[in-house]
Amino acid sequence: MYVIGKQWMWHVQHANGKRENNELHVPIGQPVRLIMTSQDVIHSFYIPAFRIKQDVLPGRYTSLWFEATKPGEYHLFCAEYCGTEHSLMIGTVIVMSLNEYQAWLTTPGDVIMPDGSIQAGQVLLNPNTSGPQLGPSLSDPMAVAGEQLFTSLGCAGCHVEAGGGTGPSLRNVFGYTQTLADGSTVLADENYIRTSILTSMKQIVQGYQPVMPVYEGQISDDQLNQLLAYIVSISNRGGNAPASVPVAEPQPSPAPTSVPAPPSAGGPFDADLATKGEQLFNNLGCVACHQDSGLGLGPRLRGLYNRQVALADGSSITADAAYLQESILNSAAKVVKDYNPIMPVYQGQLKDDEVRQLVEYIKSLTE
Repeated sequence: MYVIGKQWMWHVQHANGKRENNELHVPIGQPVRLIMTSQDVIHSFYIPAFRIKQDVLPGRYTSLWFEATKPGEYHLFCAEYCGTEHSLMIGTVIVMSLNEYQAWLTTPGDVIMPDGSIQAGQVLLNPNTSGPQLGPSLSDPMAVAGEQLFTSLGCAGCHVEAGGGTGPSLRNVFGYTQTLADGSTVLADENYIRTSILTSMKQIVQGYQPVMPVYEGQISDDQLNQLLAYIVSISNRGGNAPASVPVAEPQPSPAPTSVPAPPSAGGPFDADLATKGEQLFNNLGCVACHQDSGLGLGPRLRGLYNRQVALADGSSITADAAYLQESILNSAAKVVKDYNPIMPVYQGQLKDDEVRQLVEYIKSLTE
């Protein structure tokens, strides 16, 4: 189960997607593991009746194991002063029989979000009639939601499951020792996965280039939990990895070969902005997909400016500054023929001057 602490509430999501705020339903006689993080300040997850307490920290995961032995309702507190309404950060742990817990876990209802809002989770019950009816549904299972996010962010383009991608395959990474570029090793636990997603430059896997975008500030703790649940789900070590296990060897990318590109019309560009754009292009990890060899997961950008581009819908367009800007901010708007729509959407993530820098850099890539 994943727990997010915030001023001044506890949010819990179960593996099947069920969410709850300030309550924690658990089965009797079953080991329970909580993976916890904070959205703001230090909190402390405290169940006095169970004699357990664990600090919940911003920027990292802590975990807590327990097994409830008696059904009933028990107090849940925050045991670390966390602001003016600290005394109101309370909840209830509800211990149920396994059958009751399974029934509760699979009962559809409203979807409670980490910010405390409630969304009506609904599903179409009779799509084949003239008067469709909607009924309540559960949230998507965490691993499923994580896989969807993994795909929509374009992660699947580099982290090819079979290996051979720009980034390492993530199958059987969680729970295994990873060898890093500096020769050191690290166990791929929850905090390693978290760090690798948010600040990808910190721990580079041996055999790979530091080209992954940095997602700190771009995804929420809730989304991070879902990505973690997905990566855990594709490992045969699950959430119970020993400290010493075989290394998941990286599969290096194939050596690129030169692919010629058609000549472009080119055009003038601002050299200072282009220099800044090149640095941003590398920092965002764009270079991983838009390879100069033409063999990347995205189209080659050298010689692109002012050239005619064939799109997936059969139309064509001139790759002028407006097209480049739109393709950066809303990559799914005009997908290039023969490429998949896997590029991240940067609308709201980049400042206007950063978009202009990227555009000027692409304009500078003449043949």
